[in-house]
Amino acid sequence: MDGLLPAFPFDLPGPVFLQLYICSLIIGFLAARYIRNKIVEAGSADGSGVSRLSPYEAAWLLRGSPGLAQALMAGMTHAGMAEAKEGEEVIRKGPRAPHGGAHYLELDIHNRLLREPEGLDVNKIIVHVANHNTRLLQGLMEKGYWVSPAKSRAAAWAATAIFAPVVIAGVLKIIVGVERDKPVGFLAALAFIAFCLMLFLRRSAVGMPGRLEKELRRWSSGLKSLKTTAETKPSMLSANDMALAAGLFGPAIFAASMPLMFERLGGYMHPQQQRTLDNSSASSTGSSCGSSSGGDSGGDSGSSGCGGCGGGCGGGD
Repeated sequence: MDGLLPAFPFDLPGPVFLQLYICSLIIGFLAARYIRNKIVEAGSADGSGVSRLSPYEAAWLLRGSPGLAQALMAGMTHAGMAEAKEGEEVIRKGPRAPHGGAHYLELDIHNRLLREPEGLDVNKIIVHVANHNTRLLQGLMEKGYWVSPAKSRAAAWAATAIFAPVVIAGVLKIIVGVERDKPVGFLAALAFIAFCLMLFLRRSAVGMPGRLEKELRRWSSGLKSLKTTAETKPSMLSANDMALAAGLFGPAIFAASMPLMFERLGGYMHPQQQRTLDNSSASSTGSSCGSSSGGDSGGDSGSSGCGGCGGGCGGGD
């Protein structure tokens, strides 16, 4: 065994090698994490344009499929593209046809309503948007708000290439120690920690970069006038603002001002069920984005900027 292994550093005394290994583990991990983050952040948006995201993009980024479904139900109902009878928790085709600048997601749900006259409830729309979000993801990738599977894999492999030698060195030294009947327990523990750190570096980065998520949450928490209007006088909101309020703040925003809308958007659910819906969106987005990098490239035709009462939900592309 001695002849097959390099003389340095495996011939170093145990305590000296441990010191060297601990330093290598720390430096290697920090370097690998830095490179991983650099690859993930490359080409991402700078965060200054979050207010220009469409209401549906913002809702999906912050709350996943439940937020997107609730935004669609609220916005389309307010615009007359969908309607709901009192006491019902479903929406049906409304009296107004989609206008020329309607968002492609609104057109999609409107076509589904045409095929299902019995109507759709919030759970059916959540499932629908979770399974038909390729175009939305593609648009967010192009704008730099979503990390693609290909970029995530590149980041994982780069980080592994940097940190794997640390793991391998620990394993080889353990083999040498066992062959020479030396104690290797502490080194084995360090090597196991290094292996776990390598798995951590290889985790998927598909999703919204953490920096952008913080910026988006900071922006949404500043939409105080939108939230106040939705809570007190939602009839004053435009359809885009209504969609944004429902998508960002959830059904509870309408509990006092629009009890029927509150029920329709799933407000009747127990708080634990609401949390389950929001948490399940993470898995639905993760499973759907595996094939999204090759999906439609439509972007956001007909989308509006976010913010209405809180920051300008105007028209435009």
